Amino acid sequence: ISDNVVVAILVKSSKPFTFVSSRCFINSISFFSDLIVQILLGAQWMEASRFIGIWGLCTSLVCVFGTFSREVYRAKGKPKISLLAQVLHIAFIVPVCLITVTMGFDVLIYARSFAYLQIILVHLVLIKFLFKMSPLKMFMTVKEPIICSILMGGIAFLLLHIYEGNMAIQ
Repeated sequence: ISDNVVVAILVKSSKPFTFVSSRCFINSISFFSDLIVQILLGAQWMEASRFIGIWGLCTSLVCVFGTFSREVYRAKGKPKISLLAQVLHIAFIVPVCLITVTMGFDVLIYARSFAYLQIILVHLVLIKFLFKMSPLKMFMTVKEPIICSILMGGIAFLLLHIYEGNMAIQ
């Protein structure tokens, strides 16, 4: 398959996927993680809601930008590149976890979640240098869904704080 065909397929399939995944993860899980944890896991798991919220946010970004990169590797007949990306990611994640585990649970939660975003960088570098595809083009393809998700998330964040403020007054 030529590079142009792979890029065209990537561009056409990434936008609808981004609309769905960004709404589900960024807006729902990130802002309403307390409610989701209470419904799915119960009140005894409320301490985990911070982790689930931040993990949902990071996972949505990795789903959008990492998943399609792995599909490009397979479409080009080079699935071993995906293994290389995972090995590079593990080489980064393990030291981050080992260092931050001694600093406390909150530090570990945020460090692990944001370190998960490093896989996006690995995929973008591999896509750029091995397949000569522009990472900027990937970002520009999904800019509208990401902007809409950020706006929706901002509104959800604002409404959540208004609701909590009203609940505190009563």
